[in-house]
Amino acid sequence: MQQDNKKDTWYDIRGRIIFTKSKGLPGVGLARTGQRLHPDVCITWPDGRTEVGKFGWKDIQERNLPDGAKIERTVLDDTLPGGPHKKFQRWVALFATADRETDYAIA
Repeated sequence: MQQDNKKDTWYDIRGRIIFTKSKGLPGVGLARTGQRLHPDVCITWPDGRTEVGKFGWKDIQERNLPDGAKIERTVLDDTLPGGPHKKFQRWVALFATADRETDYAIA
């Protein structure tokens, strides 16, 4: 099961998780599908064009975003002392999964 989670965990070009199905990481990255109650997500294409909507990971994958496209959203984070606060999140395309076995072989 843990291996399945790793294979379906996607990272942006800066190493941030944009999607994971791991139940041990609730609230990390986008949901698989966008829902009405989720915060808006803004996609900014490298040419400056933007799309705003209730996008999930599947929606992002279907768009085949070019390198440098940005995915952004603001969420309410209630995980720290002091109560909820707004948290800005940004992911930058290219998105990929990690191949730890290959990384270890190279190392």
